[in-house]
Amino acid sequence: MKNSILSTVTFVIIAQLISIVASSQTQLDSLPYTPETYLSTYEALENWSPLNVDEMWDVPIVPLNLEFDFPCFGEFATPGEIRLTDIGAGIEVFGDNGEFHLFSSSTVSISDILNVAATDTSITEGSTHRYVTVGTAPNRIFKLEFNNVGFDYEMALTELATSRANFQIWLYEVGTIEYHYGPNTVTDLEAIDYWPKPSTGISSYWD
Repeated sequence: MKNSILSTVTFVIIAQLISIVASSQTQLDSLPYTPETYLSTYEALENWSPLNVDEMWDVPIVPLNLEFDFPCFGEFATPGEIRLTDIGAGIEVFGDNGEFHLFSSSTVSISDILNVAATDTSITEGSTHRYVTVGTAPNRIFKLEFNNVGFDYEMALTELATSRANFQIWLYEVGTIEYHYGPNTVTDLEAIDYWPKPSTGISSYWD
C-alpha cells in the first residue's frame, strides 16, 4: 500500500516575499523537517539559465541541472534523480533508497500550473522556468524560479489565465528547502484552486 507523509504550511499571497524554510533534522523523525517562515523582499533571479523545457510546455518533467547530491528524508538523491514537475509547481526527488518525495510550492492539492503564452494581447511575457546555482561546495544553493505562471484550475473554469504568479524553490546542498513567493495577480484564491486555503508542502511516498 502506498503511504505518505505530508507537511503543509499556510502562507499569505502578497507582493513581498514570504519564505517558507524546511530545515532537515534526523532520519529517525517521522517528518525530518521543521517549518519556519519569514518576510523579506522578493528578488527575481539574475544571470539565470532556462531549463530545457519546450516553449509550449504542458506539465513538463525534466531533470534539474543540480551540481550536487541533495540530502532528503535521510537519504541522498543524485542530480539525475531530481526533476522539475509542474504538478503543484514542484520538484520530484527519487532517493537512493527508492523513495519518492515531492516538494509542492503552489498547492498541496498538486493542481498543475499553466503556461501563459506571450502572444496573449494582455500578456507581454510568457511563462518560463529559470535556474541558477550560487555559492561554493559544500554550501551551494540551487534556485529554481517559476516565472509568470498561470493556474490550470482557473483556465479549466473560466478559459482565462488572469491570475499569474512568481515563486522560487531553493535547494541547499546541506538539505534545507526554501519556498519564496513574489509578485502576483491573484485576487481570489478560489479561482486558482479548490483547496480551502493557500498552502505548500513536502511529501514523502513509499511502498
